[in-house]
Amino acid sequence: MSAGERIVLALLENGRAPDWSAAEQFAASFTFEQLEELLESPATLGFHEFGAGVERVREELRADLALLRDALAHGHDELARFETHGLIVYAAADDSQSNALFLAMDRLRWSGTLAAAGFDVPR
Repeated sequence: MSAGERIVLALLENGRAPDWSAAEQFAASFTFEQLEELLESPATLGFHEFGAGVERVREELRADLALLRDALAHGHDELARFETHGLIVYAAADDSQSNALFLAMDRLRWSGTLAAAGFDVPR
């Protein structure tokens, strides 16, 4: 990891599975007020570029969630997984400025979708 590199973490209690259904429901019910808050966060890459309306953000969050779900199920070159102190820690680093998984996890974190899935998400 180099200086200035950003990393996003998602933690789960060991033995606990993500609640994908709750995360999908959260993304599907994303509101205009949540969008306003999200546009103030550092994770808005992509949303400004597409003239983010609420439905566009919902679509993006659903796509991000699908990418993460696939990465957790099948592995991903840009995802580290380790266990410590009863937690499973998933980490993605922004080492290439084009890491789609990092960008997806960052948007899911800032939008609250990771928390809805049951992940503890340090900010």
